[in-house]
Amino acid sequence: MQVDDTLILVLGMHRSGTSVITKALEVFGVSLGDRLMPSGADNPKGFFEDIDLQSTNEAFLRSQGYTWDSLQFPSLENTSESDRISYQNSIYEQLLLRNNPEIIRAFKDPRMCRLWPFWVQPLREAGITVRILWVLRDPFAVAESLGKRNQFPTEMALILWRLHNLGILGALNQWPGISVCYEDLIADPRRTIDSMARGLNIFIESAQSVEQFIDYFLDTNLNHAGPVIPEMDEGVASFYLSAVNMLTDFHLTIAEKHTRLDQAPPSELRFLLNIMRAQQDARTARRELLILQAHQDTLLAFNEDLKNNLERKEQELIDIKSYLAEQQK
Repeated sequence: MQVDDTLILVLGMHRSGTSVITKALEVFGVSLGDRLMPSGADNPKGFFEDIDLQSTNEAFLRSQGYTWDSLQFPSLENTSESDRISYQNSIYEQLLLRNNPEIIRAFKDPRMCRLWPFWVQPLREAGITVRILWVLRDPFAVAESLGKRNQFPTEMALILWRLHNLGILGALNQWPGISVCYEDLIADPRRTIDSMARGLNIFIESAQSVEQFIDYFLDTNLNHAGPVIPEMDEGVASFYLSAVNMLTDFHLTIAEKHTRLDQAPPSELRFLLNIMRAQQDARTARRELLILQAHQDTLLAFNEDLKNNLERKEQELIDIKSYLAEQQK
């Protein structure tokens, strides 16, 4: 197999099955990294995310007053030049540590669905070829899963699903890629893995590795949330019921898919506006808290300097008194 310095970027909304599909890449000999995020109660078999790269993304988000579930996200336009350069330099340094033209690597972090524009320059400068593996899952299954884990209203989860996939469509204008549906992997894992191999132009290391993945990792019980449709606005329900079929329609261009997915029903737009206002207030509060914490750290450091200076002066006074006492003898 001819190998270049390639990164497979696994993009998909949270709770879409990105973890299991990222794990499946190992049957092709793809490296997921040496330091992976520990498993959790909500993902007992593992997240398969490079913990250092993921932490770099999370730290940047928090520094800008955002969280993974913010409806608005930092952009190149609304981020200060100093913050952007600092973040991109961190990305570049992390990428250089991992550069190895002898292997194909993969990185998965759902935040990348919307942070990828910041990664374009560091990836280019590091000489890395990017291929996207777009993971799709029924939006109502994602919404139910987020409802159980995070107590999100269905409408909120659906909006996040839409925004993440809009971000991915933007990334597909930047880099080539393929899509894979989580439900297809659960229903027919061998056929789905074969399809991934053809689409990514990589090769299965052995039939045994596929069977081991299916037997020891792939668990149909991981499909926690089925496509349950709750009572809600008919226009919103209809929009999302047809969304996955629209996004996987090979007759539509990326631009056409983006336009259709961006046309949210009016009732969702009203809900979106209310949530964005609440999140804006929360983001402002977080930024003010960060400023206060920075001032507090400065004051603490200043107080420590004063304390040290006072101790030095007290010692000097003791030394002077000792000297004067010696002179009087």
